[in-house]
Amino acid sequence: MTLNIVNFDQIKELPLGATYDHLGPTPDRRYIFGGVSWPGKRAGFAVVVLMDSIKHFDGHDVCLIAEHETASTRELVRQIAVLDDKFMPDRWIGDNRNDAADKFIKELQADVGRDRRRSKLMFVHTSMLEMEYFYRYALDEIKRLLDKDRRMLFLKDSIIPNYLSDIERDVISDLKHGDYPAIEALAYAVITIMKSKIREYTERKRPVVQDRSYRMGVQKRQAGGMYSRY
Repeated sequence: MTLNIVNFDQIKELPLGATYDHLGPTPDRRYIFGGVSWPGKRAGFAVVVLMDSIKHFDGHDVCLIAEHETASTRELVRQIAVLDDKFMPDRWIGDNRNDAADKFIKELQADVGRDRRRSKLMFVHTSMLEMEYFYRYALDEIKRLLDKDRRMLFLKDSIIPNYLSDIERDVISDLKHGDYPAIEALAYAVITIMKSKIREYTERKRPVVQDRSYRMGVQKRQAGGMYSRY
């Protein structure tokens, strides 16, 4: 079964964490990204999102398909590995400079019986981590995508809306990374995957230039044992 608009609608109705055996590595038809925010003032959070290939409004619909919350960095690393094996996201977006996570990833890799089909976990850095007013940007984007008249983000029965409703508008400017990891993980994955799709369409429209030295790509920063996909 391929991912067409009918299948995407079916996926939106399935419970979080349900297995999608039909989701294979077909870049032109489906996109799966993971997002992670390590424990801070609240429990750490990991999400997996899937983007539909059918254009809708000015972009593409995105559906949350899995999430995990825990105050333990070790448990979060292990659950990310489980989600990675289960859904095989193209990449994980998050802070790749967390020393505690790095140590637990190395610990995970040393475990006997671990599935070694991927050499090590990797997290792709995002410029959102350097934003001074990240929450102003992220909350506006999420609110836009959840607008009932132009809805493009589907969260199913996620606990993330509870955190969204918990934030008072007059304190948004004071929020820092680590205040709401659930919102951060969602933003990292959703905004990155949508921007990536927009870039892909933009590049397709560019005139072909005969310059063999030019190569498109995404720079990935690694930290110790953090995931490198092949």
